[in-house]
Amino acid sequence: MQWIFGDDPQTQAIVACCTRLKTSTLFEDKTSALNELENLAKEHPLEVGVKAMSTLCDEVLSKHFEEQLLVKKCIDILMLLLLPPEEPYDHNQLPRHPNTQRVYYEHNLELLLTPNTVSGDRMEVFIRLLKDEYAESIELQYNLVQILTMLLLCKHTMHKIRSELISIHGAINTLSELLNSPHEFIRNAAVILLTHLSCNDASIQKLIAFDGAFEKVLHIIDEELGIQGGMVVQDCLALMDNLLTHNESNQKYFVEIGCVQHLRPLLQPTDFGDTQQMTIVAKALEIVMAIARNCGHLSNAQKSFASLMHALLAMVAFDDYRHHQPQPQPQQTTHDVDYDLLKQKCLLLLRIVVHLNGDNVSSLLSMTAAAADNNQHMTATHPLLLLTKLCLYGSPVDVHNSHNSNALFDPILSLLSESVLRSLLFHNRSVQNRLTDALLRAQPPPSPSQAQQQPQQQQSWPIEFGNVLLQVLSVPQLSKGFGDPLKYWMMTRVLSFLVADNNDVKMLALSKPVFHGGSHPQSLLSVILNALHMTMNEHGHCDQRVQIGLLLLLATFCYECRDAIYAIFGTSDKHNRNRNNECMQCLVRMATVDDDARGNNAYSRGLATYIIALCLEFARDLNANTDGNANANANANHHGNDLQFSPFLFDVISREITLDRFRSNLEALRSTPEYQRVMTALQTCAKKLSPNAHTNTQMDDRERQKRMLIEEMFTYEFDAANDEYLAASTKNRFKVNLFDSVFVQQYEAIYAVIDKRIIKMISGRNQPVSAVDAFTTQRKQQQQNMVMKRAVAPSSSSPSSSTAAEYEHKLQSMSKHNESLSAENARLKQEIKQVQTSNKKKNDDDDDRLSAAHTELQELRKQLRAQNQLILEQKQQLTASSQSSSSSDNSDWSHKYNTLKTTYEHLNRDHEELLVFVGHLHEQFEKTQKELKAMKIQTTKTHVDIQPTDPTRTDRNSNLNPRFAPPNLM
Repeated sequence: MQWIFGDDPQTQAIVACCTRLKTSTLFEDKTSALNELENLAKEHPLEVGVKAMSTLCDEVLSKHFEEQLLVKKCIDILMLLLLPPEEPYDHNQLPRHPNTQRVYYEHNLELLLTPNTVSGDRMEVFIRLLKDEYAESIELQYNLVQILTMLLLCKHTMHKIRSELISIHGAINTLSELLNSPHEFIRNAAVILLTHLSCNDASIQKLIAFDGAFEKVLHIIDEELGIQGGMVVQDCLALMDNLLTHNESNQKYFVEIGCVQHLRPLLQPTDFGDTQQMTIVAKALEIVMAIARNCGHLSNAQKSFASLMHALLAMVAFDDYRHHQPQPQPQQTTHDVDYDLLKQKCLLLLRIVVHLNGDNVSSLLSMTAAAADNNQHMTATHPLLLLTKLCLYGSPVDVHNSHNSNALFDPILSLLSESVLRSLLFHNRSVQNRLTDALLRAQPPPSPSQAQQQPQQQQSWPIEFGNVLLQVLSVPQLSKGFGDPLKYWMMTRVLSFLVADNNDVKMLALSKPVFHGGSHPQSLLSVILNALHMTMNEHGHCDQRVQIGLLLLLATFCYECRDAIYAIFGTSDKHNRNRNNECMQCLVRMATVDDDARGNNAYSRGLATYIIALCLEFARDLNANTDGNANANANANHHGNDLQFSPFLFDVISREITLDRFRSNLEALRSTPEYQRVMTALQTCAKKLSPNAHTNTQMDDRERQKRMLIEEMFTYEFDAANDEYLAASTKNRFKVNLFDSVFVQQYEAIYAVIDKRIIKMISGRNQPVSAVDAFTTQRKQQQQNMVMKRAVAPSSSSPSSSTAAEYEHKLQSMSKHNESLSAENARLKQEIKQVQTSNKKKNDDDDDRLSAAHTELQELRKQLRAQNQLILEQKQQLTASSQSSSSSDNSDWSHKYNTLKTTYEHLNRDHEELLVFVGHLHEQFEKTQKELKAMKIQTTKTHVDIQPTDPTRTDRNSNLNPRFAPPNLM
């Protein structure tokens, strides 16, 4: 590397060429110097870059911009200096700078943008060469695009080149226009250039987008045959992904100009086994997911996404048997497409599209999906039936009788299908009524022998939906267990969605039998209660999700439905009275059971207590042996919150469960990890949608609910950054989301008022103390009794007489203490009455002062109106006077205008006459010039000398050996 420190032949040759470029005035000499530099650059690119970079850019490109041959030679040399050599090559053998140890092209790229005073001028020259007037210079523009791409790929120059391009007026627009190039080489290279240029730079993303990049890219995709376009379409989608992923402004613009609909062909592969097609589908799904996450709550966005629903549904219905079954040959690991992940994203998008959008729900339910049956035959399936099978079986295939059901089952697809069903059935009363009626008319599954004898009949999709649910619901009836606990959990969730927020459907489900086989048809309530008893009798061998699912289903029936509570817990029917008493006793047993070794009973205790709290809130006059009508008649003089609390509920809460345990059970459920996860997610989402959040915009209540759901999905359910469903992570012991935001909000509403209800219930029992102090005193007394019982508990089975006497003495002392507290409470009540009387007098005085102030305010308003009227009259007078003066001024101006107009017409006429005269003189002058020229030619014709041509002069276009020949476009 002597060239850095001293003179050597290479350095002298490079310096000599640079000197000739600076000082020579002959075109041929400059061309010769560039040819020599090109030869040197092939062998010594680092040396030529250090010595000649400034000369090439500042002396040739900038000063001889119009000489296309010189410009082309400079760009060819820069291609040798700035791009790596043609493959294959050994990266370790490339020349490196001795100080920085950077490869030659990285060092030269940095030199191209050094110093800062000239880097902008150099980039401006590049941009000028990329404009439309140089569109026919295909090789030149293609090489420039490659140089700019290399500047963006180099980590030492990427930020500086972006800042330079932004500062150049029209630079981004010029680069965007390259997408319209008729030459595929330049157009495809421009796609890659803009992809790297727009990476992680919101300002450049907006400039490119508003220059029409979306329409141009979609046009390129159409020209490349869309889903069959291969790498070019993948590059286009990568550019769109950069422009949209983290740029909410571009996402809204993309939706507004109607580009979402153009993505539909990219979500409809013709061959699910084609890796390239499925890669394009995956990239298109990423783009739609990015838009839906930030704009899915907008009405116009949901309307645009509606055009994609059929494609998303087809992706969900597709089942890749090769993906589940063992392959004889080893599968690829680098280019395989994760079909399950694609389905997961499709289900997430379907939920966003249909949530709180009745039109999209109706459109989806009117579609049909082609799903495979057990024989791999494609059959038309209703979307809701397909989602139900996915929810229960984790696969679009009906696998309840399949030998390979475990291989086909996907728990994440099951969980996501559950969430889509929740949005489809939410506030959809017509579908809820239809499906509940179908469930009640469904038949239990036949035995294996009966299934072989009976031919399979085609059924309507609601009846098939009911049969599918009934197959899982009947598992405890046909066997001694619950089968797959996740399937049974999903069945309870689907039933909860069917009856949620629809009291008519709740009563319909509870009033009619669901099992029609045998001599004694069973109601849905009997099936639920029998299953609950089974979970308690298995002594910890039952999966806890089954018990929690059944309790959540009961809570859904009881919430805000007084009639359902009476149907479950209180009835005058002798046949059902024992059953209903057992239901309450079952809940009491669950609420009072102790923790097991792992402390797993906090969920069951809390949910059982919560159901009893729902009875206290919505059916406070509940009795065990009377139905709702009898209770209503007994409390005819009470309405709403004035209904009297029944002794039945008082005994259950205060004696069988005890007040302390009742409250501690509810608090323990709120402290569980699953409940806290939902609470944390809701708080995080609320902060994002708070008025102080930068993402907050003017949204109505419906859009805010949709936005809250989307934030909840990507905060609590699905990690989009890692493509992971959070419930299936190793941290979640249950592998499902036990609670959702709706349940937590309902639970918090009940928890906030339960103390008031208990106080009112106790006060209604004619206690000698006030309600609040009675509740507090009773809780303290129970705590003291517990301590005393532990202290006086005998070690043997038969207590001694001295211990019993001591215990009775302590009870008498505590009763005296309670009497003193009662007297103190009576005194405090008297003081409160006195304070209320004094406050009433003060309020009367305040009302008098307020009325006087109101009268004074009315007088002031009258005076203000009078002053305003006076001001208006004065303003009208001023306007009238100004109009009269302006009319006189207008007459003077009109006279002056007419005079000037007459003078202008005279002058214009004289001007036209002068123009005609000047034209005549010009014709005579040209005629005289021609005569003089002819005479001059005749006199000098015999004296003309012919000079010989110079044989040493070379043509500009000779001796050209370009490094990069233009591509053959034929």
